Amino acid sequence: MNLTRLVFTQKTIMFNSVPKCGSRTLVWVFWDFVRQFQTPEPVYVEYMLDIPNYEKKKVTLREKVIQQERPAFIHGHYRYLELPEYERPVFASMIRDPYARYISWYYFMRHGDADMNKTALLKQLGPRAARANETLDDCFANKRHDCRDPFYYELNIRLFCGYDPKCDTDQKYALKRAKENLEKYLVIGLMEEYEDTVKVMEKLMPSMFGGAVQTYRDMLAQSAEHSKTFYKKYPSKKTEDYLKDKLKYDLEFYEYVKERFHKLKNKLGIGSTSEC
Repeated sequence: MNLTRLVFTQKTIMFNSVPKCGSRTLVWVFWDFVRQFQTPEPVYVEYMLDIPNYEKKKVTLREKVIQQERPAFIHGHYRYLELPEYERPVFASMIRDPYARYISWYYFMRHGDADMNKTALLKQLGPRAARANETLDDCFANKRHDCRDPFYYELNIRLFCGYDPKCDTDQKYALKRAKENLEKYLVIGLMEEYEDTVKVMEKLMPSMFGGAVQTYRDMLAQSAEHSKTFYKKYPSKKTEDYLKDKLKYDLEFYEYVKERFHKLKNKLGIGSTSEC
C-alpha cells in the first residue's frame, strides 16, 4: 500500500458503518468538530444493508457523493459501493469480532442503551423474532427468525462485498469480493483497538480528523456510557459453537482485516494503545 498516495487532504469520506461496531462514537467526534470549528455536518444515509432494490440504493449513494459541494463525512449502515475512480471518495470503516458483534446486536435490539429507546427498537422486530425476555440461548432453542435467518449471519462479508445479489447467496464469493474491495479502503479499523483506529485516521486524513484522538479521549467515558447495551448475557458453549460455525466466513474476514490493520499501524509508526 502506497501511503503517500493515500494521504488525502480534501476529499469526501464514505464511512459505511457495521451495526454495533462503534460508529456512533466516531460521529460524535465529528459533531464536536462541527460545534468547535464550524466544519460541515456529517451526512447521514438511511439504513441500506438489505439487497432488495439494490440498483436504487446504488443510485442514492452515488447521488450523496456527487452532490456534496464541500468535502463531507458520509456515514450510515450501507454496503460498499463501486464508483468510477474520478468521483471515488475516501472509503473507511471499522469492524469488530463477529461473534461479539452478534451478541451485542441481539441484546441491543431488545434492551437498547442510553441513546436508543427499547420500545422503539422492539417495534423493528418482526413477529417471528425473539422477544425481549428471551436470551440468545432461548432464541436458538425456540428457532426464532433472527437466530436462524441467514441474513443475520456473515454481515461483514456481505457489507464489504457490495450490492451484487450474489453477495447474499454465495458466501465464498462474498468473502473473496470483500477481501478484494479492502484494497479500495484507506482504512478499516478495529473496535477492539478504537484509539489506534482514530490515530490512523488522524494521520492519514488530517484535514478531516485533525485533533480527533484528543476529542475521542475527552468524550470516551461519556460515549461508552451512552452506547453500552443495558442488558447482555453470553450464551452457552453449545450456542457459541453453533454461532461461530455460522460466522466462519466473517471470522476469517475479521482476522484478515486485523492483520492488514496491524501492518498499516506499523507502517505509520503507531504503537498499540491498550483499551479497556
